[in-house]
Parts: sequence; C-alpha cells; structure tokens
Amino acid sequence: MRALLEEWLRNAGYRVHSAASLSAPVQENADLVIVSIYMPKHAGARLAGEIRAAYPRTPLLAISGQFRSGLSTGGATAQTLGVAQVIAKPLTRDALLATVQMPGGIPVATMAIDKAGATNAAIFAAEILGTSDPEIARRLVEHKKDLARSVAQKNERLKQQRTERKGIE
Repeated sequence: MRALLEEWLRNAGYRVHSAASLSAPVQENADLVIVSIYMPKHAGARLAGEIRAAYPRTPLLAISGQFRSGLSTGGATAQTLGVAQVIAKPLTRDALLATVQMPGGIPVATMAIDKAGATNAAIFAAEILGTSDPEIARRLVEHKKDLARSVAQKNERLKQQRTERKGIE
C-alpha cells in the first residue's frame, strides 16, 4: 500500500519520503504525514498521538480499512484521532489526491458507487447545505431520526428472530 501511495503522490508532483515506522529518520520537515491506522485496542489513536508529538505543526491524514466508506474526512473520527482528515480503504487515487489537495476546513468525503454511496452523498450534500439553510438542517435532523428508528426496529426484529431460532433448536 505504501508503494502505491508513493507512486500516486509522486506522479501528481509531490516529493515523498517514506518511513516504515516512527523511529525511521526523516531528513526534513514534512508538509503532510499520511499514517495507515489499524485500530485494535486504540493502537491507531496512540500512533497518531506519537506522530503529532513528533511533528506538532504538520497535518496528519489517516487511512484505514476500519473507516467506513462515505465517512466525512474531517468529522468526528478525525477529531477523535487528532488528525486533519481520514480516508477509508480501499481508496482511489482520486480520493487520495482530492483529500491531499483540499485546504483544511473544507469538507471532503469519498463515497461508494452503489445505492448506499448515492444515499451517503445526498446526506453529505444536505449537511453542507444545512449549514446555511435552517429548513434543510431541520429536515436532515428528522431524516436521521427516522433512520435511527428504522435501524432500531430492524435490530428488534433480528433479536426476536434469534430468540425464536434458539427456541426451535
């Protein structure tokens, strides 16, 4: 994965210095650090913290297969990890470059190309529009409440089915 990211960034005109670990020597200050985070037992958050300590003024971009597709790159996950942005793996060259090239504070997200991706893209667009339109913001809140109710109902049905199956066994 590291080699592919290096190739994509170099082909886009970036200077790339690669390191397999935090202890590897870096000759110069970086404009951006990309860290691949695998997250069991909060290891990703610890690694991001170590990198922040080593490069306090350098933006961090976290990539992980543990992030869900359509995740807002600068949202709660990024804030929790203390990174500027996050990208879900598998990622595309375009998603990486869009995130790397976007100035801080500008929302960026990558979406799947199926029906769920289209739905996530619509919700993301509504979140952006809702920052300046109170009616869209209100309707989005209601939509998310409806989604939460639907998920809770489906969860209850699954629990009931599981209980019924255990009774049959």
